[in-house]
Amino acid sequence: MFLTPSQGSGVLQFTIHEGADQSLLAKSALPVNQWTHVAVTLEGNTGKLYVNGEEVAVNDRITFNPKELLTSEVYLGKSRFAADAYFNGSLDEVQIYNKALTAEEIRALSEL
Repeated sequence: MFLTPSQGSGVLQFTIHEGADQSLLAKSALPVNQWTHVAVTLEGNTGKLYVNGEEVAVNDRITFNPKELLTSEVYLGKSRFAADAYFNGSLDEVQIYNKALTAEEIRALSEL
């Protein structure tokens, strides 16, 4: 499982791998030289990716649950592919919840 700011085509990507990639791909790159709030929610088979409180990707075919991961390959700021760039910045805070936050909760967190 990984969250990378710039995969092969230069856009933000969240992927969980279970035999095949199940991904959320933003339509554009992350803004540079500014703080940016990024959130991923997984509920049922639906994954959502948010940037600064706005939904930027949805996939309703995410069938793998992160709590079932049996690997140490979990990355923030890079992918599992050597050719993809590493995140060049700072992470201010990382939070993991035991439920999927609503769009309103994500928006409120992005405004803090």
